[in-house]
Amino acid sequence: MGNICSKKKIIDFFNHFSSKEKERRRFEEYKEKINRYDCMSKDEFSLKYNDVRTDYEHEKMILLTIIATVLVSILMNIWGRCFDFFKNAIIIISQSNNQEEIMIRASFIITAIVLLLVTSVLFLIIYNKFKQVKKLLWEVNLLQEYKQEKLNNEEK
Repeated sequence: MGNICSKKKIIDFFNHFSSKEKERRRFEEYKEKINRYDCMSKDEFSLKYNDVRTDYEHEKMILLTIIATVLVSILMNIWGRCFDFFKNAIIIISQSNNQEEIMIRASFIITAIVLLLVTSVLFLIIYNKFKQVKKLLWEVNLLQEYKQEKLNNEEK
């Protein structure tokens, strides 16, 4: 019995990431949002629409600013300077005595860790911003579609 439950949990875990399951969850979210919009007054819907549009534009500008900053740092060769430091540290380590070698290795390791950490955090921030912008764009499109459908129904 316990073996069957664990197999079911494993299968459910992998199904959670399947495209059919993702599509089903997205459709459920779509239906929930449409139902929520149906319950809103015209003013509430307008406020929601404007809030989501504003959030989308704000997140998009933040993402563009981060990308521009990364591009400027690449153009200014900041990463190249870090790699030059690593190269120089390796050269000095090979030519130095024991005590200097320990200090240089420590600074080399600390710099490498900081560089790796900064790069990882930067990629995580960009990835999360892309996800936020994508989700907000989806909601903006949904709101526009709903708004257009409501207008078409009122005209009839």
